[in-house]
Amino acid sequence: MSFTIITAENAAPLLKNGQAIIIDVREPSEFRAEHIEQATNHPLSSFSPKVLNSYETKGKKVIIQCLKGGRAKSACQLLENIDTDFELLLLEGGINGWKEAKLPTVKSSSMLPLDQQVQLTIGILIILSCILGFTVDSNFFYLTGLIGIGLSFAGLTGICAMARVLAKAPWNR
Repeated sequence: MSFTIITAENAAPLLKNGQAIIIDVREPSEFRAEHIEQATNHPLSSFSPKVLNSYETKGKKVIIQCLKGGRAKSACQLLENIDTDFELLLLEGGINGWKEAKLPTVKSSSMLPLDQQVQLTIGILIILSCILGFTVDSNFFYLTGLIGIGLSFAGLTGICAMARVLAKAPWNR
């Protein structure tokens, strides 16, 4: 089985009419911060095709989504090799595409999304390493370089070590 890409505009009526289910593969903290109302959360970090056993999927469409589409594509690839009785769909653009289509989401006012937590942490570390580099020891500038290497690696591979660490933080569980 292969998956098909679906736009938010085409996915919304399927969800509204009960013709589809939607699975959000972002981390729990991201899901709590904002999600599509009908979505259920099954993070890619612990995703298994067995999660579908808890749903009635026969004759339905299963839509997989994340923030922009990368993690959802990985989840779809995990599901491609199993024998199923449903059509597998990837939400184009993830929840960002959903919001660009002006479709509603459920938001929590108390939690920063994981990507914002990463940006905030990186910003604070860079500011701190610069201040320490100018005032304490110039070796602290190496920390700024290491952060740059980490960001470059994350940009090239889509794997962000800081996001994985922050996802395990107590406030994100």
